[in-house]
Amino acid sequence: MELQKFYTIFGIFVTGSDCTRSKITDRLSSHGIFISIGHETDLVKKADLVVYSAAIKQDDPELVKARELNISTIERSDFVRISY
Repeated sequence: MELQKFYTIFGIFVTGSDCTRSKITDRLSSHGIFISIGHETDLVKKADLVVYSAAIKQDDPELVKARELNISTIERSDFVRISY
């Protein structure tokens, strides 16, 4: 099970973003997860934690906004490791 769906089942608010729409973003949306196509820094303001892919550059607008707001950030592989 994808982590996003797992946390949504337990009532944890999950959002995501990607630069392009895909089968993955459509599947997550179909499970009630809000997916922004493109950057949505306003969503970061509501976050308690930002989980990001290793493919995300350090100057990504959402990652930068999270750090500006002192919101905890963690790379996805580290998050998966501590989640199980």
